[in-house]
Amino acid sequence: MVEIGALLRAERASRGLSQADMAARLGVSRQMLVSLEAGAEGTAAGTLLRILTDLGIVLIALPA
Repeated sequence: MVEIGALLRAERASRGLSQADMAARLGVSRQMLVSLEAGAEGTAAGTLLRILTDLGIVLIALPA
């Protein structure tokens, strides 16, 4: 989750979006976005996938 959070933060910043702007765009609280960017666990998969989709990031799952 830490790597995904860092990716989200970098992509948001590269687009010039504040956390508040990105959270409003996604319909989530700024605190939820802060938690995601910090790599906190416990975020609903649907929320994470919606954020990745909004940023144009493709998540690829491979067997361990």
